[in-house]
Amino acid sequence: MFAIYNNNGLSFRSTIDNLYNLSNVDSIARSRNNVNEGLPKDHSVKDKKKLYEKKSLKEASEAYKRVANIDTKEQIFHIKDLMTKDVITLTQENTLLEAYNLMEDNDIRQIPIMSEDNHIMGLLTHKMLLDVLVNDIEFARNTIKKKY
Repeated sequence: MFAIYNNNGLSFRSTIDNLYNLSNVDSIARSRNNVNEGLPKDHSVKDKKKLYEKKSLKEASEAYKRVANIDTKEQIFHIKDLMTKDVITLTQENTLLEAYNLMEDNDIRQIPIMSEDNHIMGLLTHKMLLDVLVNDIEFARNTIKKKY
């Protein structure tokens, strides 16, 4: 693809083969390049210490929330607020039926799968469990007894 621009914008665009069929082209205009264009701008604050000296942490936090469009009225949750301390886990030796029953009995939708030395090997989700059963619906009874 080949393009020619003039003072009014794009004047020709085609393949290079069609360039030979072009009858006239405007004369070359002098380039107007700003020497400082493209150089990095200095956004540093000369007296950084003074910038934060008079502000409290709360004021700085509120300023950040306003700039980041964070709704300050919305309650903020921490991981500790959402996680449970008594985690239900399974091993590779448990069956899918046991996993399904644990999920249903405890109203949970995911269970970590642990190794013998208590390292997380993976996470079994309710969706994964149902996908396995639906994909193998003819053999669901055998599938649910499989080890994970």
